[in-house]
Amino acid sequence: GGEGCTAVRKTFAHVPSLIGAMEAEEVGVEHLLRDINDPTVSTVANLVKAKLSGLSTLTEKLVEMKDYLTAVSEGRMKANSDIIANMQAIVNLLPNLNVEELVRSMLVK
Repeated sequence: GGEGCTAVRKTFAHVPSLIGAMEAEEVGVEHLLRDINDPTVSTVANLVKAKLSGLSTLTEKLVEMKDYLTAVSEGRMKANSDIIANMQAIVNLLPNLNVEELVRSMLVK
């Protein structure tokens, strides 16, 4: 440098330290770090993708069931009691979405 300039020198000192954790905490942190370090795995994104895929498949199957029942009611197909029993079992397994609390939660902005 020029006249009257002094060089600034920075020195870093290593401070020995130890961080302790319970085994359960270590396992939890390891799982979190594994998710963070692996960019190909996003847990939330995968869950959302799986839900969307499931809903899409459910929609396709319900449309297929509707088409079958329409064809039977119009006389284009004969009713098959096994198919109708399976359809009834499927409908019985669907969740009841007409619950007041669920309806209200869907309307909240």
